[in-house]
Amino acid sequence: REAVRELQATGGAVVDDADRPVATAGAWPVAAVVRMPIAGHGPLRAILIGPRLDGRPHDPRTLAHLEDTAGLVASALRLAPSVDA
Repeated sequence: REAVRELQATGGAVVDDADRPVATAGAWPVAAVVRMPIAGHGPLRAILIGPRLDGRPHDPRTLAHLEDTAGLVASALRLAPSVDA
């Protein structure tokens, strides 16, 4: 949700190995204009971002920040101990 809001995108999703949405925000499905792989070998594979609400292209610097943040979150998830419910 934060990425969709910050990027002012129509919608977005985090997808797994089979490109199935694990989490979505905004309008979904939408035609993704950005596919950002998530570093690592966890179950989450990519962030898909739809076009901006105003039709302008996404700012490459903002996308770079999102990629950095996604990598940090993926690393933290790999390091976190498993919690059995």
